[in-house]
Amino acid sequence: MKKITLLLCSLFLINNLFAQEKEEKKISVELHGFVGVEAFYVDKASTVSREGSVYLWPSAGDKDGAMTDISAAHSRIGAHITGPDAFGATSKAVIEGDFAGTSGNGADNVLRLRHAYINLSWDKASLTVGQTWHPFFLAENFPGTVKFDCGLPVHPLSRDPQIKFGYKLNEKIEVLAYLVSQSAFRDVAPANSLEYSKTPEMDAQVKYTSNGLFAAATFGYKTLQPNPADDKQVKSIRMNLSLRNKFDAFTVKAEGIYGGAMSDLVMIGGYGVNESGDYVAINTAAAWLDFHTNSKKIQPGLAIGYTQNMGTSENANFEAGRGSNINTADDPLKNDIADLLFIMPRVNFFGGSKAVFGLEYQFTSVNFGHITNGTDLIPTDTENVTGGRILASLKYNF
Repeated sequence: MKKITLLLCSLFLINNLFAQEKEEKKISVELHGFVGVEAFYVDKASTVSREGSVYLWPSAGDKDGAMTDISAAHSRIGAHITGPDAFGATSKAVIEGDFAGTSGNGADNVLRLRHAYINLSWDKASLTVGQTWHPFFLAENFPGTVKFDCGLPVHPLSRDPQIKFGYKLNEKIEVLAYLVSQSAFRDVAPANSLEYSKTPEMDAQVKYTSNGLFAAATFGYKTLQPNPADDKQVKSIRMNLSLRNKFDAFTVKAEGIYGGAMSDLVMIGGYGVNESGDYVAINTAAAWLDFHTNSKKIQPGLAIGYTQNMGTSENANFEAGRGSNINTADDPLKNDIADLLFIMPRVNFFGGSKAVFGLEYQFTSVNFGHITNGTDLIPTDTENVTGGRILASLKYNF
């Protein structure tokens, strides 16, 4: 009996030692980021932000306003943190910031939060909680432009607080579900319109990965409540199909996007009010194609993007949005976007594994017109405006 008791005690102590060793897995912190400097020239007045680093489109009517600038605000630093298992899952956390924020008083180069999230991964399932890429910005597939905003306003760009659950059906297919709120990237609408709707944005996604092929489809539903005093809401759906294929010598990427009230993704679109006083979303369609070689020294590439105002499903009066204005046909200036096209050739020069120098030219063509209240809010009587931007960028990654 004593031998059995001694054996059981020994097994218990050994088990505790292994459990303690497992629980005391050390926390590891790995820094990442880059120091980046951009210099650019814009040939006419344009709609920009972040000291001109974010370039959207040439302004309607204005031919003057050419500018140059140099900025290092998009330099960023972050940390990948791994540590003990939690809830039976491997755990990690990511936090990252850059200096492209604003203070609200006109000053730029302010530290801002980009990513801050916790990830738990089991054998097939994963849970991510915190701020990271919006479901319609797929980190696996976006235009490889030299300009850091990845093809705005055709390709969506947003980082939002969210809860993301993923499940791997097999080695190739993963399905994901999202609940998304808003922070720095918000709809062009009265403040807290998503929060007042009392319903987060809901998205579903499926991803397929096999060798050099990546494909994803995303479907989302969003409600806004511009006036918290009543229950009338802007209800919109959004969807995309994203493809990437890496061949031996080159990589091709493409994406198509359609949805309503897309201004939170820094795309054109918004909403209006119909004859009954109910809100109706302005729909937007967009598509882009990106090509680059896979050379490790000199890598030319090309991005082409197009977006179009698809209007409302019923006649409405304009209320709010990006790329459209309260100005109607009575205003002499045409500044409502009917459609936009950009063409961006580029070349990247790699100086080893850390440094890259990029050159890019962006040609943008916009058809501006007037929206007329009581219609589908598609601009008419359009005039074409073009603009150009030359960008040089030097980055040192770490």
